[in-house]
Amino acid sequence: YFDIRSMNSPAGETVLLTLTGITYDESFAPHPTPIVDATITIDGLPTTHTTNSEGMVVFPLPNEAGTFVISAISSTETLVPPACRITVIPSVTTASTPTTAPENDPARPTEDAPEGNPLLIACLVSAVAVTVSTVIILLRKKKSA
Repeated sequence: YFDIRSMNSPAGETVLLTLTGITYDESFAPHPTPIVDATITIDGLPTTHTTNSEGMVVFPLPNEAGTFVISAISSTETLVPPACRITVIPSVTTASTPTTAPENDPARPTEDAPEGNPLLIACLVSAVAVTVSTVIILLRKKKSA
């Protein structure tokens, strides 16, 4: 997940996001972990910007006004697609303002869920179901070994 879920920003501004994943130990306790070397996408198109060793990435916003979905892909990690919706406004006189404060707690309340995009929600639910199924299969194999 990104530390910021949505924000408004002037065109051409630079944005800093942190991408974090959740791993689980043998007791199923969650552990936030930075996602390293993930490629940032804007409206599904890969950019040249990647996350660093702390999961952070800095990239410029498009120069045109509009609403863009920022996400990430990784060739080394299986990601539930993170999403940050950024509305780029034509004015350059206001500073970037997150509309949702960053949270350190990996458990996200339901009101922070992506709105208005049933396909994105379906993809997220499917990815979570596949991840849970994989964990169950691995645990069963470990138990029988």
